[in-house]
This record gives sequence, structure tokens and C-alpha cells, in this order.
Amino acid sequence: MRPVRPARLCICPVGRSQLMTASSIYAAACGINMPTMAAAPPQPPAGWYPDPDGAPTQRYFDGKQWTDQLAPLTAPARPEDQYSTKSSAVAGLLQIFLGWFGLGRFYIGDTTIGVIQLILGIFGWITTFIFIGWVILLILSVWVVIEGICMLAGAIPDHNGRKLR
Repeated sequence: MRPVRPARLCICPVGRSQLMTASSIYAAACGINMPTMAAAPPQPPAGWYPDPDGAPTQRYFDGKQWTDQLAPLTAPARPEDQYSTKSSAVAGLLQIFLGWFGLGRFYIGDTTIGVIQLILGIFGWITTFIFIGWVILLILSVWVVIEGICMLAGAIPDHNGRKLR
């Protein structure tokens, strides 16, 4: 068996000192790039993962080892859960014809925007005898028609974020 040479402290030409073995000193002197050893891949973070034993459960990994804690697998989302119970046609038509009172938004559950549209509609009707009411109603009309078309197209979700049917 061949004895291992001890590492030496080498002063590099750039002025940095580093610990080098005899073979790395030889390689540096000859201009050879020596491959470096890759670090071990990082462990996955602690959390619930599918059971590595293949059981139909989840097992907790604490960052170092698998524990004995088991949990049932989460059920995949059903396709019918992605859609609202509200109709896009009803919401769109309510918004186009009665949007001044926020009915399309109230129908899909967006009460905040529905109240804003209702207040603007009432304020616009009350102030029509002065010119400002017509301006408010004109702007509100453009807003509700665009929203009605978007609701008909299914681009506006309900208050839970689900797509209208």
C-alpha cells in the first residue's frame, strides 16, 4: 500500500492561499484542470410525500428520515368542482339589462361591485336633472355592457373564483 502524501498550504500567484494536495500542485503547475467532486444532492424539505413503500397513503419526511406518521392521500379535484352553479347566460343578461342596479354582480355573488354599481346607478338617476347624472349613467352603461359581454363569454368568475357554467 502506497502512503498518502499530506496536503500542503500553497500560496497562489494571485495572492490567495489554499490547501492543495501533491497531485493538485502538479496539475496546477502543468496547467491541467482537475475535476472537482460534486456535492451530494440536497435532501427534500420536511413535509408530506407519497409513501415510499408504495402504500396508498402519505408519509411524513422530517428532513432527514421518514417517520411513522401516516395520512390519507388527498382526493383529486373533481371536474364539476371547477364550475360555478351560476349560469353565464343569466349573469350576462342581468348585467346587460339591469347592470345599473348591479344585478349581474349580485347574481354571481360579487356584492362589493354590485353595491358600487347600485350606488352609481341610483346617484346617476337622481342627478339627471343636472348634467352630471347623464355622465355617470353613460360611464356606468359602458362598464355594465362590457362586463355583461365578459360574463356571457365566461371570462368573469363567481365570488369563489370558479368559472360560470
